[in-house]
Amino acid sequence: MIRVSVHIPDSIKEIKESIARRITILAEWQTMLAKTRKNSLRNSRELQVNATKAQIAELREALKVAQEKAETEKAKAFVASLASVRKDFLNGLFD
Repeated sequence: MIRVSVHIPDSIKEIKESIARRITILAEWQTMLAKTRKNSLRNSRELQVNATKAQIAELREALKVAQEKAETEKAKAFVASLASVRKDFLNGLFD
């Protein structure tokens, strides 16, 4: 598979938008490829299709990582919000 580096946005929303853009681009390249008769054009368009597919795969992997990170941060924030309750429990206020 072709290794193509793609800019990974910072937010989950931006990653999703980038994936959507790449899917649109992929559809355009696939349409052009389907209409191509010249071998020289066919080869370059196949490369574009493959590169775009690789970018989409990379963005989807980045999206998974970003979503997992967001869930972890959310869980950490919840645990941190319970710190005062834990302190009260350890000091025997809930006997």
